[in-house]
Amino acid sequence: MNNWQPATTLNHGRYSIEKNLGEGGFGITYLAWDNQNIGTKVVIKTLNNRVQKLPVFDKFQKRFIHEAEQLKKFPHQNIVKFYHSFQEGQLYCIVMEFIEGDNLAVVLNTQGILPAKKHSIIFSKLLMR
Repeated sequence: MNNWQPATTLNHGRYSIEKNLGEGGFGITYLAWDNQNIGTKVVIKTLNNRVQKLPVFDKFQKRFIHEAEQLKKFPHQNIVKFYHSFQEGQLYCIVMEFIEGDNLAVVLNTQGILPAKKHSIIFSKLLMR
């Protein structure tokens, strides 16, 4: 089971983990440095320890790979950029753009439910191409 610590290197030394950004029901995300593009922060997402222990891990891994393939297909200014993917041991990893700021959960916890107008603005940007 992997839960990478700061300074762990991945993908043959290309990435260095800085810290854990968060964990959800299935995945875990890390802030990392891209050592090939000096000074570039990226996000690396993979399946979390809980999912790795499940007897149906392979099924989740296939879904995760599918997520990466879908993210590649939909470049959009309002969706985080997909950079590439790689396998580290048995884990498939997605490398994405790092965007400075709070995530939606933090915004909702501090501001509460978004007003309909703000909600509409955010989601209309996602739907427009």
